[in-house]
Amino acid sequence: MHIHLNTSFNSKMELPFPLQIIVGFLAFIFFYTLLSKGEKTKGTNSRQPPQAAGALPVIGHLHQLGGGKPLFRVLGAMADNFGPVFMLRLGVKRVLVVSTWEAAKEWFTTNDQALAGRPRYSGGKYLGYEYALLGFAPYGSYRREPPCIELLSTRQLELLKHVRAAEVNMRMKELCSVWARNGNQPVKVDMKQQLKNAIFNIIVMMIAGKRYFGKNTRGDEVEARRFQKAICELLHLGGMFLASDCLTFL
Repeated sequence: MHIHLNTSFNSKMELPFPLQIIVGFLAFIFFYTLLSKGEKTKGTNSRQPPQAAGALPVIGHLHQLGGGKPLFRVLGAMADNFGPVFMLRLGVKRVLVVSTWEAAKEWFTTNDQALAGRPRYSGGKYLGYEYALLGFAPYGSYRREPPCIELLSTRQLELLKHVRAAEVNMRMKELCSVWARNGNQPVKVDMKQQLKNAIFNIIVMMIAGKRYFGKNTRGDEVEARRFQKAICELLHLGGMFLASDCLTFL
């Protein structure tokens, strides 16, 4: 007696490639939801701020922040519904939103160490030289070193308050001189540029002892504008949103 086994059924039972992708994605969402529920149940005994409603699997609340409304209005409406302190989920990252000065004061005084950290994201990795720059560095031994502590201390800011006062006074004198040269008549002034120049002068004077813009400056105008443009581009690129920062599996 001859027995013949048909071993070709595996190839006939294989799912089409697009269907495999859909099934795999649904399975990922299913296990991600189970994991999120498990973490939420695990943390029920601790005091947690409420989480805003409307979170979707995987992306969280990202879809609620991408509309045409300004972000501060969206967060303000959420604060009206969920209270002055609540949580958002941006992909796999959890974000605490504080909307009152009382809560902000508590977080930056009593609970300041809890907010001292920095999330790891593309800006810190590529613009901050693998988080080597102080503004991008996470909380740790590097930021607890004496030079870093002294740079941001209240004592240091108090010692350098004359720099801020001198810059404001000089900026007001320059505006008055512009008004006087116009025959004491109203004159248009680009206040955005004036404030930007004042802020840059204060920062550079406190760090390097150099004034870039206005009278009594040391350095040429081209160098000053290049420096200002570089800092503005750094801040712009560092604040850009990338989906891979929230969805780390991308």
